[in-house]
Formats: sequence, structure tokens, C-alpha cells
Amino acid sequence: PCTNEETGEIYTAPFFIIYNLNYYITIYSDNIQLVDSLFSKVKIIEPYKKIRLTLNIIYQLAREFIFYLKKIDKHTKEVEQRLHTSMKNKEIFELMDINKTFVYFQTALNADKAVLSKLLNSPSYKKYEDDLDLMEDTQVELDQATEMCNIYREILTGMMDAFSSIISNNLNIVMKTLAIITLVISIPTLIASIFGMNFDEPLYDMPYAFYIILGVSLLLSIIAAIVLYYFSNHTRKK
Repeated sequence: PCTNEETGEIYTAPFFIIYNLNYYITIYSDNIQLVDSLFSKVKIIEPYKKIRLTLNIIYQLAREFIFYLKKIDKHTKEVEQRLHTSMKNKEIFELMDINKTFVYFQTALNADKAVLSKLLNSPSYKKYEDDLDLMEDTQVELDQATEMCNIYREILTGMMDAFSSIISNNLNIVMKTLAIITLVISIPTLIASIFGMNFDEPLYDMPYAFYIILGVSLLLSIIAAIVLYYFSNHTRKK
């Protein structure tokens, strides 16, 4: 697992291990700090014990996956908080990117478990007793990372479905509010249109006709707003 320092994107990169009787070579394309981390956390590095060194690398890889999974989970919770009040698709796209990262992680962890299985069947695996304990620890870490990845991915999938519905519901509420406002405004507009026609109408000769019409329009608008608000809330509670 790696992090893009510019964008903060978390992704996976290939890491190759090639060894024979005389050489032990690691190849990686990105700036992975795995080897530095390995040397800092493992007290004794014995290059001639190639199985043990490989197990140490896989063990540190598993721990790196767990670290990044916790980091992604924290970011997911931050996106979740923003989604509570959001009506945009930005957060959904972020969750889709996170879900894609989980897929990459799961694929990489399965590949690591396959490598570990091959090491288990290696004839030189049982050469040193300490390798047995390290193998068990590595299996535990890989299983934990895989399980965490599966759980987080399932939670994220359910969250995306739920919040897609929430965003749609929030949009419906806004549209309903706009519809209520439009209906309320249409009442004084209708009254003004009727009394603005070019012929004699009721109240035409009264000195306070304008204020009477204005008051009636406002009163009807207020009544309509109260009625629509009541029915809107009553329907929402159902």
C-alpha cells in the first residue's frame, strides 16, 4: 500500500522478491518505505535465511495494510458525516473511490496469502524453528487484514446504498419546499392579475381598495402556507 503525496490517494503497488542461493533481490516501482520499515522494526536481519526474510517482509506488508485500512476507515467516517447534510454527488464519488481501493487491497492481500502458502510448502521452510512462529504470526496478520478489508467493504457498500437514498430524499424535500413556496406566491399573483384587468371590478371605486386587496392576498397566502406546511409534515410523518 502506498500514498500519493500530492493527491493523498491510497493505492497498491507491485513488490517483487527474487532470491537464490547467493542473492536476495527486491524490486518495487514506487517509493515504498517497506524495506526501511523492515530494518527499523526487525532487530536482526539474516540475509542467508531467505525464507525468514521473506516472511518478515510479508508480515510488515500485512501490518501496513492494517494501518492503511484504519486510515481509510477514518476517512470514510468523515465522508459519512458530510453526507448527512449533503445533496451533492461529491461524497458518493469519494466513497466509490474508497470502495475501489478496498478492491485493490483485497486483491493484493489474496496475492500475499498465495505467496505465503507457497512458502509454507517450500522444502526449506522448516529448516529453522523460529520460522514456524513467524509464519503463524504472518498468517494471523494477513487474515486480520483480509477480514478488516472485507468488513469495511461490506459496510461501505451498504453505506453507499443508504446515502444514495438519503441524497435523493433530501432533494425531494427541497423540491417539495420549492413547490409550496411557488403555490403560496401564486395566490397574490392570481389576485393581482384579476384586479389588474382593464374593466370595472368590485372595490374599483373604494379609496382603500388597494390595501384591502393586498391584505386579502397576504391573508390567503398565510393560510395557504400554514395548510400546505401542515399537510406536508403530516405526510412526511406517515
